[in-house]
Amino acid sequence: MLILGLATGLMNLVTSNTRVAKHRSESVEALKIAEAGVNYYLWHLSHDPEDYCDGNPCQGNPPYGPFTREYKNATGKVIGTYSLMIHPPNVGETAVRVTAQGETTLGRVRKIETQLGLPSFAQYAWVLNNRVWFGPAAITHGLVHSNDGIRFDGRARKLVTSARTTYDARCVGGVNGAPGIWSRGNVGVFEEGQQFPVTAVNFQKLAADLAQIKTDAQLGGLYLPATIGPRRGYYLKLTTTGIETYTVTGENKYARSGGAANLTKQLVTTSPIPQNGLVFVEDNVWIEGTTDDRITIAAARFPDIPSQRRDIVVVDNITYSVEDGSVALGLVAQRDIRFAHYTPPTGLEVDAYLLAANGGVGFVFSNTVQNRSTKAFFINNGGIGAYKSSCDATPEGSGYGLVTSTNSDGFLVRNYFFDEHLTYSPPPQFPATGSFSVISWQEIATD
Repeated sequence: MLILGLATGLMNLVTSNTRVAKHRSESVEALKIAEAGVNYYLWHLSHDPEDYCDGNPCQGNPPYGPFTREYKNATGKVIGTYSLMIHPPNVGETAVRVTAQGETTLGRVRKIETQLGLPSFAQYAWVLNNRVWFGPAAITHGLVHSNDGIRFDGRARKLVTSARTTYDARCVGGVNGAPGIWSRGNVGVFEEGQQFPVTAVNFQKLAADLAQIKTDAQLGGLYLPATIGPRRGYYLKLTTTGIETYTVTGENKYARSGGAANLTKQLVTTSPIPQNGLVFVEDNVWIEGTTDDRITIAAARFPDIPSQRRDIVVVDNITYSVEDGSVALGLVAQRDIRFAHYTPPTGLEVDAYLLAANGGVGFVFSNTVQNRSTKAFFINNGGIGAYKSSCDATPEGSGYGLVTSTNSDGFLVRNYFFDEHLTYSPPPQFPATGSFSVISWQEIATD
């Protein structure tokens, strides 16, 4: 009887363990099926980025679905199904929310919710096409990338990458044949490491992105055509109720203070922020102000002729009404994003992501001493992307940047704060750098 009791207990234990293992296996299988549904729609969006109904006509209000498909194993046997609910992006956002429920043939169910989106330039704290030098005082808080090479003598909180194995670093105090990422005396600190070579970021695609922003701004945003006659572009004053638009006919370019008072301008209109958040100006833009919305402002002239490319000039502070991720501003210039010499001597704050498609970001340094201007500090809450850097000559001859080596032109103190909100929720239609990918993933409890 004792042996029989032990045998019975052992059999019950084995049966129970088998049942638990089978249940666990079914649960894992259901999760894999749900993930297969997400991967399927990731592939689908890569081929048709605006299809939110799995190839069917969208009916009713979002979310759309459920769209159910069989899931087969390697031998072609159906082992379950996945059902997808698709949530299109909200106005001013880019991420598609996909809820996927996986179910095995035995009825085990698990559900996950993901956000699928195009990684944009705004995922980088700094992204550059040319060589760059971060000095000992530099602290970067987000991803840093260059398509050429990087001398990094400061501290990097996140990964630093370069598309080059070696490069000519003579313009940043190095040698021809320097590693893709290096530091003088190995003083640079890389908290998440460095990596090179990696795939280059495609700046050439920005021309098509700007053209699309123009098209969409003409359809449902704010479009400002090229000015004629003595007019040189537009001055935009951002407010918490919209945008004040002025035409500009003159500029006291090398004044050392005074902001927009150095512009000869005339009010054209006051308008609310457009519903799709897009502003396209087919001319130069001078800008300042405070916003409480999500906006992308682009300046470009088409057809794209290098001598006629348009700039954005920051004339005074640009700030957010709140800094909780609900407000975002992207400035995209066909050529340069410049800081006017007449910005406040006490310092400048720019809450925005700054992207120069074919030029640089910062002061355009002058070879003429009397045209130079020194400011106390610069604060950027956002990020910076630029095709050119201080190693490139400008129309005035001496380069782009935020400060010269002699501190005679530019900002004496620079603070760059990466806006991590922009990684997952960039400004409307901000230029992308790759294909659709999973931005976030979480499992949802099932009944």
